[in-house]
Amino acid sequence: MNTKPGGDAHDDNVDGVDAVAAGLAAEYAAAVSAIATAEAHAMSVLARAQAVGLERVAEIPRSAGREAELPLRALAAELGACARQPDRSVQRRMNDAHTLVNRFAASFEALAAGVVSVGHVRAIVEHGVKLTDPEVRAAFETEALERAASTTPGRLGPQLARLVEQVQPTTFAERHKVARKSGGVWVRDVEDGMTELLLRGPAVPVHGIHDMITHKAADATGAGAAGGNIVDSRTLDQVRADVLTEMILTHRIDTETGEGLGDGHGGLASIRATVNV
Repeated sequence: MNTKPGGDAHDDNVDGVDAVAAGLAAEYAAAVSAIATAEAHAMSVLARAQAVGLERVAEIPRSAGREAELPLRALAAELGACARQPDRSVQRRMNDAHTLVNRFAASFEALAAGVVSVGHVRAIVEHGVKLTDPEVRAAFETEALERAASTTPGRLGPQLARLVEQVQPTTFAERHKVARKSGGVWVRDVEDGMTELLLRGPAVPVHGIHDMITHKAADATGAGAAGGNIVDSRTLDQVRADVLTEMILTHRIDTETGEGLGDGHGGLASIRATVNV
């Protein structure tokens, strides 16, 4: 409704809201830029800590074995204690910061200037680290920073994945052959007596493993429901974990008794299933 003779209250309102929104947006952008600058400062400290740690490691005889890692762990523990952060997380961040500062200097400078965010920088490093040729990596970084100026970190990642494929001097088959050497299995302790088992390997067999245990878990829960046995309240993820654990440790799942489909506390142990191993 127009409440002023000859005027337009609706337009004035819109202008007022736009002015307020613009002011808030500018203030928010300035705050985000300041956070990026502070993050760059923290990364600079972490990178220096990593450099000091590597120097100390170099002074230790190679025969020291795992003791050679102590300088880095000690520094991470010291920094973590002061910042109230887990030392393992700090040590990982030290390594990441050292990579950023020394191999992606332009991205670090952009972060310090508040031009890009930590998310942008992480995407650039994640994809750019695959490029081993310094000149190719520098060209990639220049293009990546230009794109980062006009998009979000989430949208930047897929763009950079395609960009790496375009500038990569080696073929996918050659890179995959090298990447296979990084395969392995690790464990990571989490809370309440639980542990994660991490597997890194070629995509096809790893997806095949996940697909196989998914089918076995679905068959097991389906057979239990059809047989009218005790209803299992576990999620599919929990059933998958039970199936994989039992298959690895015992190499079998008893399709008659349900043995191997539970953890001894009810659950899948009460389900009779038809599973082909």
